[in-house]
Order: sequence, then structure tokens, then C-alpha cells
Amino acid sequence: MSDPLWALSPAERRLLRPVTHGHGLEGREPMLATLTHERFSDERWLYERKLDGERCVAVREGGRVDLFSRNGLSAASAYPELVDALTERATVDWVLDGEVVAFEHGRTSFARLQPRMHVSSPNRPGAPA
Repeated sequence: MSDPLWALSPAERRLLRPVTHGHGLEGREPMLATLTHERFSDERWLYERKLDGERCVAVREGGRVDLFSRNGLSAASAYPELVDALTERATVDWVLDGEVVAFEHGRTSFARLQPRMHVSSPNRPGAPA
């Protein structure tokens, strides 16, 4: 896996913003869905499938990666393999906002992900990936 930004077009790269340094989320809260009755009222809107998982913000600062839940608590112990993968792949600081999901039979499964949520130790047995 290479730098996750390699596939961005020049126009997309211009939309990137510098990492704001701080502790935890501090100004880097995840984007949340907004209820509206004006769906697709703008031609620039894109359709995105709903993923049934846990919203997390991943932050890489100074070579260290942490994952934060919507309420700002660290979720790194619940998903140590994600932290490891994100730590070894990039050399710059960044903030990613996304959804951690588990799949079952080709579909996202919240029930399959739920045992991993709120795990306080990355070595906890019985928390399958």
C-alpha cells in the first residue's frame, strides 16, 4: 500500500488543508449527516451508500496514529490493526474522517463490528477482526 494521497487529482489536492495540531479531536470532529428535504438539490451532490459501522477520525501526528470516536474517546485499542496499517504507510501528518466497518456476506454488519467497539485492550481475546 502506498501513500493514500497518490490517487488525488491536482484539483483534489488543492482542497487539502494542513493538519491542526492539538490533543484528541480539538476542532477535528467528524462530519455528521444532516437531515434535509432538499436532497440532490445541487448537481454537485454525490450519492454515497450508508455504511453501518463506527464513525472514527484517524489522526497521524509526529509518527503516531490514534483513532477517535465521535465523542472524542480513543478507539485505537479496539482496532489495533488499523492503527498499525496507518502508522507504517504514511510519512506525513494527516487527519482522516471515515467509517470503520465489518463485512459479512458482502454487506456491512454492525452486529459483527459491535464486539470490537469500546475494547480497552488491543490484546483482549474474543474480539475477532
